[in-house]
Formats: sequence, C-alpha cells, structure tokens
Amino acid sequence: MAVGENRTFTRSEEELSLERRVRTVRRVRVRKRIVEEWVEVRVPVRREELEIVEEEVAAGDALDAGAEPLSEQTLEVVLHHEEPVVTTRAVPSERVTVTRYVVEEVQEVADTLRKEVIDLEELPPRD
Repeated sequence: MAVGENRTFTRSEEELSLERRVRTVRRVRVRKRIVEEWVEVRVPVRREELEIVEEEVAAGDALDAGAEPLSEQTLEVVLHHEEPVVTTRAVPSERVTVTRYVVEEVQEVADTLRKEVIDLEELPPRD
C-alpha cells in the first residue's frame, strides 16, 4: 500500500433478531351434558286406619240417639292414605363462565453471535 493511500475494512457482526409467532399449545372443548344419578329420599306419608271398639252395655243404658232396637244399620267408611308422587323439574344450580384471556410473561432467549474483529500483527521489517 502506498504512502497516503487509504484502505477501508468493514467489520460486521451478528445481532439477535427477535420475532414472535403464535403456536397452538392446547385445545379445550367445554361441553355441557346430561348424566343420571339414582336418588333415594325418605318421604313421610300418612294413612287413615279404622279402629272398632266393642264394649259391653250395662243394663239400663240408653240407646244411641236415633237408633232403633233390633234394626239393621249400615255404616260406610272411606279410608285414605298418602302416597309419594315423584316429579322432576329443572332448576338452576350452577353458573359456569368460560373466559379466554392473554397472560404476558418474559422469557429469556439466548444464542451465540458472531462478529468480525480486526487484529493488528507486528511483522519484522524486510530489507
């Protein structure tokens, strides 16, 4: 290289180029379905019963009002009982809310970068 002449070197180096891409990591299906469950419940019920009491009549006791001696009478009694009646109805029991949201976090990335360096080496003079 001649005196007064310039030579230029361009030194280059790598730098990290950061981008983001969206990738599917999970799929979720939320489904409402019907299941059956056997339920037994104890229900108190009532019933009517008939009690017949026979007792000796003492001599000289008066007859019941309106009763004739030695006459036929019929008494008809209807007895009732309760029985459970099962019906079902749908009632709200729980509200489920599904919300999709974005959570931002910081992740550390690392890579090896290359760069050019310029070295100066002293050489012995030539005669």
